[in-house]
Amino acid sequence: MDEAKLINLFPKPLVLMENIFTDKLDFLEGFLKQQKGFKRTATQNVDTTFHTDTRLFEKEEIKFLSDFIYKKALSFIRQLEYSNSYINRCKYNEMWFNISNENDFLFPHHHGFCLVSGVYYIKAPKDSTITFYDQSYYYPNHIEVKTPNIYNSKDVKLDCKAGSMFLFRGDMIHGNTLQPKGEKIAISFNLGL
Repeated sequence: MDEAKLINLFPKPLVLMENIFTDKLDFLEGFLKQQKGFKRTATQNVDTTFHTDTRLFEKEEIKFLSDFIYKKALSFIRQLEYSNSYINRCKYNEMWFNISNENDFLFPHHHGFCLVSGVYYIKAPKDSTITFYDQSYYYPNHIEVKTPNIYNSKDVKLDCKAGSMFLFRGDMIHGNTLQPKGEKIAISFNLGL
């Protein structure tokens, strides 16, 4: 009768898929490296097409990947139980790619203007990660944690692996800390209305 129940409010869903089109990674790397228009900013210290070409999903050469991502993103939205009328109107907002090397980084950010964001890794060096951050801005920084878990962690690092993809809500804060030695190539995307 006096037993307390811990309730997980507002969980942050994330989908990880692995071994996606691993037989096409070399082709994708070559195709992306032929594209033009890279730019760096203070918060995006990577070679990115985010500011120059966000219509990668329209490229016929990678339609197989764009279609796959779209299908999986809609499946993710269905799992979150959004209305069918909303799901039927969802489309790509942007798709771009980043190429990063040793000591490059992406400052923590979100894509709150869309419902689903994601990233697909074409190439990733050993020990490279993506970091997701807790959005509780009022959480005291001085609290000591005995054992990190879903209730007390301020951030979670997940491994980036070639052929893997993450799907997450656009309002999740994420970024890349300083990259270890090696090259990372990632296609990022947003879907919404």
